[in-house]
Amino acid sequence: MTHRWILILIIVAAFGKLTPASAQEDFERVEILGRGRIDDVGWLPDGRLAAFGARGIWVYDEITSDAEPELTESPYGWIRSAAIAEPSLATGHHDGSITIWDTANLTETTHFDALEYPVTSIALSEDGTRVAAGGGRDGVQVWDIASQTLLLHQDYGADYLISDVAVSPNGRWLYVLRLWQAGDAVGLSQLDITEIDNPQQTQTLEDIGIYVAHIGVDPTGRWVVLPSGEGLFVWDMERALLIDTAFEDTVNTTIPLFNDQEIVLYTEWSIARVEMETWEALDHVSFDEPFYAAEAALADTGLALIADPSFNGETLRVWSLATDETFDFAYEGSVSSITFEDDQIVIEHADPALPLYTIDPPPDSGLLWNANDPWEYQNYFGSHLEVTETGQTLETSYRISTATFSPDRRVIAVGTETGEIHWLDAENLQELGVWEHNDGRVLAIVFSPDGERMAVGTESGLVHVWQIQ
Repeated sequence: MTHRWILILIIVAAFGKLTPASAQEDFERVEILGRGRIDDVGWLPDGRLAAFGARGIWVYDEITSDAEPELTESPYGWIRSAAIAEPSLATGHHDGSITIWDTANLTETTHFDALEYPVTSIALSEDGTRVAAGGGRDGVQVWDIASQTLLLHQDYGADYLISDVAVSPNGRWLYVLRLWQAGDAVGLSQLDITEIDNPQQTQTLEDIGIYVAHIGVDPTGRWVVLPSGEGLFVWDMERALLIDTAFEDTVNTTIPLFNDQEIVLYTEWSIARVEMETWEALDHVSFDEPFYAAEAALADTGLALIADPSFNGETLRVWSLATDETFDFAYEGSVSSITFEDDQIVIEHADPALPLYTIDPPPDSGLLWNANDPWEYQNYFGSHLEVTETGQTLETSYRISTATFSPDRRVIAVGTETGEIHWLDAENLQELGVWEHNDGRVLAIVFSPDGERMAVGTESGLVHVWQIQ
């Protein structure tokens, strides 16, 4: 199943033709189409709701069925994670960088490069002076924001994926949730508790459960909450004791949220309030239909949920605690195809339940490519490219996700799993240049029939339209 969107584009720039010597300077980006994906959500100190994603920060002044958010563009591309500690907002980007914003007016105060992988988890100390960032297999870093000094870099090796990071309210402790994964083999989650200024002081809680996805730290810093498929585990920082609570109604998608002396546990089927220290359920609400959430944020006004796109598509759901109403706002998943039709560009978005590895070369493209086993995706072993009409082949060091000829067939544009576009001379397959995109995997590259425009669709759900000079 695909989602079909038709967008009208008016071109006003000068026309030109693509040549084998073309570089990025020969193109002018005239439009970015779509809302794209959203990956995180949070309530700003003034009560407004912010959704973070491919375009930047979408802010809802009010939550109604016809609410239209205001967009603050991200100058550094796709936002993969966010954390709020008044007056600061930290965002982690797909290119591995970090931006610090003023929450009052969403203006940038600091930006710096951090990880080599996308920053998929980020956390702030309560006073906003320290930020922790983790992602992929690049370990976790902790930075002093004012001086942009790297305080700590914890490298866990290539076999561990970082699931979540958190910082204690006083900025003293770093919590890292990591999962052992090698190929298609997956182990149990582990939690590392590290004193940031004395990293030798580290304690590891091993085998805490299957697919534990989120860490919750209560506002006092005493309780570290770990919901798993095997129950609710709580680490008591005061007594250095792991508590296996009697509360068993948790699954691997449970998200812990805090409200006064209570923990609110959200699962796809229910919401439960649990009293801290006794760990007894105060109440429990079950849903008629499940809503699988990847991220959540709680405020007095409501509960905001970012859907797990594999189950509920690219959806922001807000549940009003005052009226018990729910409001859904649609965003867009990964691009699967782009077509130029006269003065229109037709974009189709992939069914989020299907893996992106199913995108195969069109039979009439004149190109074949073969990436390695999808389970080896994280290792980026490279690909094989073949021009069918000439039999020429090229072994690449990058993993190919899509490829196409320019209309005059003089240049081959190759999109990669890591977000670059490689330009190859079609005659000899020599590389002419490389573009870098910060929107994830390049999934579609299409030229207009006259060769004057190019559209690039990505994993982020956005389409970049370029005018060829």
